[in-house]
Amino acid sequence: MKAKCLLCALMLPAFALTGCGDQVSPPTESETDTTTTTTVTELTTTTGETTSATESTTGTADSTEATTSTTAATAPPVAEAPDSLFAVVLPESVKPAETSEPDESSETKEPDESSDSEPAVPTEKAYPFNFNYVFTEEAVGLRLDGGTYQTISFDFSQIIRKDGTLDYRLYDCNFDGDPDLLIPLKKDDNKQICAMFIWNNSTKKFYETAITAENPTFSAEKKQYTTIGTLSSKQSVMVTGYQWSGAAPGISFIVYGDYKSNALTFKDNATGKTETKNYDTADALTAALSDYRK
Repeated sequence: MKAKCLLCALMLPAFALTGCGDQVSPPTESETDTTTTTTVTELTTTTGETTSATESTTGTADSTEATTSTTAATAPPVAEAPDSLFAVVLPESVKPAETSEPDESSETKEPDESSDSEPAVPTEKAYPFNFNYVFTEEAVGLRLDGGTYQTISFDFSQIIRKDGTLDYRLYDCNFDGDPDLLIPLKKDDNKQICAMFIWNNSTKKFYETAITAENPTFSAEKKQYTTIGTLSSKQSVMVTGYQWSGAAPGISFIVYGDYKSNALTFKDNATGKTETKNYDTADALTAALSDYRK
């Protein structure tokens, strides 16, 4: 009996230490990993390289985002092509043509819908400078004394004024010695579209298919015209040069200007040969592009 009591007395401290064996247990492998991950997270948060999930846990997201925003704000902006490159440059001598005051016949008589009909006036008088140009929303009528000489269908609804007039020019667009009909169309966001109706002196009529050009410039010296447009915002632009073969223009060269890298790439459309040149500044690239526009 004394032996049993002694045995119980010896075992009692062990139960007291273990808490009946189910409250204290060694950390499992997964819990060890969690502890390690938390430690690493805290270290990376200190260095400012934590992920968004960790930032949310540690409460450092605001400071990290603020640092990122500050860095972006101080970065230099990417240069863009200046507005001057997109200007429509016509020779100074070419002014908008004066539209004659409409007489009674102009107000009451619509342009002849049949453009293939015989002219009602002698062909020797037919010349761009001798016509009275009468515009509607859907066509332009070319008139001489005696009636309508030619009607050209075209959508003028966006630019015609309430009094039936609009701005137009008589200019030798294809440099063949005869004036052509040049009409500036809609303009928005550095884009001016022009329509060219080319005069055919052999038939004494205008070609009825308009040639449209975006932001055109004309060079009588080079006998060419150029257009310019944007490729991505205004950070990349393309200048296209055209030369005439009769009444039809053909692409002679294409120039790409990249304001992200200040690089200019020239392609000769006849040979397919390309060459690229880098410039130190955006202003230098603009000057090079302007040379192709002259």
